[in-house]
Amino acid sequence: MTISDVLIILATLLSPLIAVQVQKWIERGSERRTAQKQVFYDLMATRATRVAPKHVEALNKIDLEFDAKGSAKHREVVNRWRIYADHLGLDTESMSEAQLTQWSTQGNELFTDLLVALAAAFDYPFDRVQLKRGIYYPRAHGEAEKRREIYEQAVLHLITGQSSLNMRVTEFPFSEDDAALSRRLHEGFVRAFSEDGALKTKAV
Repeated sequence: MTISDVLIILATLLSPLIAVQVQKWIERGSERRTAQKQVFYDLMATRATRVAPKHVEALNKIDLEFDAKGSAKHREVVNRWRIYADHLGLDTESMSEAQLTQWSTQGNELFTDLLVALAAAFDYPFDRVQLKRGIYYPRAHGEAEKRREIYEQAVLHLITGQSSLNMRVTEFPFSEDDAALSRRLHEGFVRAFSEDGALKTKAV
């Protein structure tokens, strides 16, 4: 038996196993690709309001789904996410109003950079203007979000003692009969305790 015969036999025996492994490899690649696209879809769908749980979850999945040592496009996605994450992690509590405005503006640009990198990773023909401006967000949703923030802030201040409930009394219930009775009682006490007055007593 020649070496060629041995190789043919081995190939015949191993071909089903190789085919199965190749199929599994293809399926894993397809699942990974689907998960990566889902990150992009979720970020696009929630880009108008970036505090939605789905939005935060999608951001946190980037490091799991994209390989920092993979293709150049995937490395760019991870790099843009890390720059944006670093920006989000800045301490905004001590910022002035002008600094907060600048922080927000810069955050918008960094987030758009991330979307641009994601779109390029999947060869989607989105330009920067589409990713940044092509958003539909009803005004009613924005107003509801502002009210929710105001309510949450008010409750937080109340719980932490930074504010208190207004307990000022502005009006008492009023009754003419009660007022008349009060006047008669007052007049009676005045007469009884005056120099000419007297208290009536009754022995029992």
